[in-house]
Amino acid sequence: MSARRRRQLRGALVAGLAVLGFLWIFAGHAGGQTKTQKDQIARGKLSYRIYCRNCHGTEAKGDGSVASLLKVPPPDLTTIRARNSGTFPEERVIAMMDGREEVAAHGSRDMPIWGQVFQEDPANPGVVKPEAAQAKIKDLVEFLKSIQTDAAPAKPAP
Repeated sequence: MSARRRRQLRGALVAGLAVLGFLWIFAGHAGGQTKTQKDQIARGKLSYRIYCRNCHGTEAKGDGSVASLLKVPPPDLTTIRARNSGTFPEERVIAMMDGREEVAAHGSRDMPIWGQVFQEDPANPGVVKPEAAQAKIKDLVEFLKSIQTDAAPAKPAP
């Protein structure tokens, strides 16, 4: 093989590695989300399906299977940002989930309806870890942020 051909192959190899490196670095940032955010969103989506879907609905529009049984209809969770002048109120949403801000349908401030469940260590059922609840709530918040639309809510939120 000639020296010229070796340089061409080396250049092609370096260019190919550069492209692969670029793709590897930015693969976790597709859609403006890091791999960590994508993992949080996936975990949050799973938690949403388990804990929230029955009231808020499969698409988070407030039309879950038990919504009609509630005194106060669940809000459309896809319009939180739209209802707050284009800003997602993360701290307020966290406070609603962790019980610092009372939401009648979620139970008392002392024990939100999922309080004990959220705090249970998934690796050790029955073992309570408050930090587990914080992580689960953060995952749910990331999921909710990921499903926001700019459309006005279909029905007024309480």
